[in-house]
Amino acid sequence: MKLTSEQIISTASQFEAEAVPESISIVPQLRDLYGEHTFLLGGNGLHIVEPAEPNQPDSTIGRVVKLASWTNPDHTTLATHPPARTNIVIDLDKAA
Repeated sequence: MKLTSEQIISTASQFEAEAVPESISIVPQLRDLYGEHTFLLGGNGLHIVEPAEPNQPDSTIGRVVKLASWTNPDHTTLATHPPARTNIVIDLDKAA
């Protein structure tokens, strides 16, 4: 799910993570692996937001999905793993 600027702000207010800038060289590789998403880096690793209800793609409720975990305490190296849906639900329309 590609987030709008407003949805990124809303997500950041509910989930401690920052959007990976589009200008970062790894973003095209991430898109090749996972599709067109806004990628988020947080204390637990690399995440995306997907519709909470897969059958309702226009839903304003999203679920955080973890794609990679930090492998060291300095948060300098990520290890990918199969996408894992988390229990974190985001209200994409919530004002920050």
